[in-house]
Parts: sequence; structure tokens; C-alpha cells
Amino acid sequence: VSNRGADLIATFDVEIMPIPAPPASSPPRSPWRAVSFVPAGGAWPWDLEPSPDGRFLFVANYKSDEVVAFAIDPATGAPTTVVARVSVEKPTCVVAASPPR
Repeated sequence: VSNRGADLIATFDVEIMPIPAPPASSPPRSPWRAVSFVPAGGAWPWDLEPSPDGRFLFVANYKSDEVVAFAIDPATGAPTTVVARVSVEKPTCVVAASPPR
């Protein structure tokens, strides 16, 4: 999830809730668990997209005119280090695709 005001990328682990839902007598609990909050590598992260192989996360940072690529930790799914930056004027969307064969 991108957070534009704080310029952060948040990663959550989402538990699949059982169907039917637990009885009403059970205390409510969130299926969301925060994994990490990392700086977006720029200002105003507008969109983000993982690479098809799941190794990278591309973030379109609108106000800093860059698309930033992060390595993804395979154990947590969270972005870690910035591995590349590409200057793009006011990026608002990223689409990751596999190269043609």
C-alpha cells in the first residue's frame, strides 16, 4: 500500500478469514497484520506494482519524477533496498510485464 502523505510503502499480511465467520461471541479481530513501513524512495508514491517474478517492486513517485525499483524480501514480501531509479516526468501508473520470449 502506498501512503502519499508520509511517502511510505506499507506491507501487510492478510489472513483469510474462515467462512462462515466466527461466532458473535468471539472478540473481533483484524485480518490485517502490519509487516513493514519503508520510505517510498521519493515523494508522493502514486502507484506500485510487483514484477511478474515477485523479486522487485516498482513505485511511481509522482512529485519526485521517478520510478523506483525495490528488491522484495522473499520471506516477508516487503520491499527492502532500492536497486534502481528511472527519471519519469510525473509518473502515475506502473505496469510490470515479462519480457517477450
